[in-house]
Amino acid sequence: MTTTPCGSGQVKGDEVTEKGNNITPKWWKGPLAQSFPRLRDREEQVFLVLTLVIGVLTGLAVVAFILVTEHLGMRLYPISSAPWRRVLIPVLGSLGMGYLLYRYFPDARGSGVPQTKAALFARGGRITLSTVLGKFFCTAVTLASGVPLGREGLSVQVGGGIASVLGRYLGLSPERVNITTGKGAT
Repeated sequence: MTTTPCGSGQVKGDEVTEKGNNITPKWWKGPLAQSFPRLRDREEQVFLVLTLVIGVLTGLAVVAFILVTEHLGMRLYPISSAPWRRVLIPVLGSLGMGYLLYRYFPDARGSGVPQTKAALFARGGRITLSTVLGKFFCTAVTLASGVPLGREGLSVQVGGGIASVLGRYLGLSPERVNITTGKGAT
């Protein structure tokens, strides 16, 4: 077991000790731990700030989704477009995005709410970044091409995914990742 200095204490494996007392927050093992060693002692404050950051990022993702969908919809259906576009574009959009979902983004299929619940209860809140990006892109293209979908499922799965990715990147415990994923989904 190696010992390296860290702030006012020492790191032994995963534990931080200070004058013989174990003050280890086990959840802080991520790559940012070395950048902010004093924050390891303030788990609750970091968790609160993380919750606020997740809320802001989820809101920005939903606004970006709306803007991307509207812009793409205007490109696919210009004002003076031919009537055949109203039939062909939804068919091509559905087929193309269905293939991408089947081949590359299988966890992004569906409305998003049941998939997020499954991630919370069966996978410990684990939603991958590729699922978040696939859900965002495929839903935007499908909705812009004229297929009637809602944004609610997208916002649940993307919000939960952002929270899951951030929680795992920061090295939160599986319990905390599950909590943050639920917070991001709401």
